[in-house]
Amino acid sequence: MNLRNMLITAILFCLTIPCSESLLAQESFTIYLVRHAEKSLEDKSDRNPELTDCGRQRAESLAYFFEQVDIHDVYSSNYSRTISTAQPVADSKNTKIQIFDPKQTESFAKILKQTGKNALVIGHSNSTPSLANALLQQADAFPQIDESEYNDILQIVFMGDQVQATVFKSNFRCRE
Repeated sequence: MNLRNMLITAILFCLTIPCSESLLAQESFTIYLVRHAEKSLEDKSDRNPELTDCGRQRAESLAYFFEQVDIHDVYSSNYSRTISTAQPVADSKNTKIQIFDPKQTESFAKILKQTGKNALVIGHSNSTPSLANALLQQADAFPQIDESEYNDILQIVFMGDQVQATVFKSNFRCRE
């Protein structure tokens, strides 16, 4: 299934979820959480590596994935790999990337909830699940992401007092 079909499937799935009138009347917003794309491993001592060619392709595919999704804010930690992953989506949404501290997931989760806007957050293998857990208020709903995993797109939907989490698996493949 390509990214376009995955998006259509996700939209159709969301449209088929039965909603009571009270839920429809409540404010809702969605936070998407994504780990940065593939980073260069050439210099193991480099704490701020750039994306690989494959990582840049994955970042572009995210812009395509989110093309029809209403995103108001795009957030990234202050690292080259996360900013480069977020940039294509920010460009496509005509918005600037807002920097967050990946070590402050609890306070950042509160800010995201208070803002109440649809947002994309690009983080790391440890901060992405930590932020998801903070948003869900569940300590271990999502484990740390394996260093070789880049395909998860976490969707957390807030509808009044209800919260629903869904994990989408991208089938993105690099073009050599």
